[in-house]
Amino acid sequence: MFIFSSGNQESFYEMQDKINRKLRSLRRLGLVLAVALVVLGIVLLFCPQSVVLWIERGIAVILGLVGIVEILDYLSTSALFRQSLTIVRGLFDLLIAVLLLRADAEMVITVFAVLLGVSAIVIGIHKLDYAMKLNYFRVEGSGMAIAGGVLSVIAGICFLISPLSSAIVLTTLIAAYCILGGIALFIEMLSFKNR
Repeated sequence: MFIFSSGNQESFYEMQDKINRKLRSLRRLGLVLAVALVVLGIVLLFCPQSVVLWIERGIAVILGLVGIVEILDYLSTSALFRQSLTIVRGLFDLLIAVLLLRADAEMVITVFAVLLGVSAIVIGIHKLDYAMKLNYFRVEGSGMAIAGGVLSVIAGICFLISPLSSAIVLTTLIAAYCILGGIALFIEMLSFKNR
């Protein structure tokens, strides 16, 4: 029998029982997460616009609340310590929230796709710049940075050329990832064995 020398002594079997209980708890959590991933993937696959709209509505509500807090913060701060940009930021956040709530689905998806495209191009240019610096200092491994940068720029251009269809393709890829990841996690959780 193995005994730990902590304040209260536990036998090997008691410790094994604790580990098994934690494993069962982890297994249950993993199974719930796996099912949630598969359900999210299926919903994304069959209702991509609805999911994007829910995300957009959530962002709009959060931005609206942040805007209200910033305006209240400005109004509650004494005049000596007020920063004029606080109220401008608050009003700007409220304006964006209202615009997001009033926009139609196609416009929101297109704007997000364009923003994603511009972001991907900027990230790609940054990676290419990084690769050039690695080459300048003769550091090996710059090939992956070049490949990542080029792929990122190409993806960004694709998003800018056709934002709506690119967003649908991206949503489909995310859905497939969620479904496959959920199935893999489900299998992994079922393979957990008690020790």
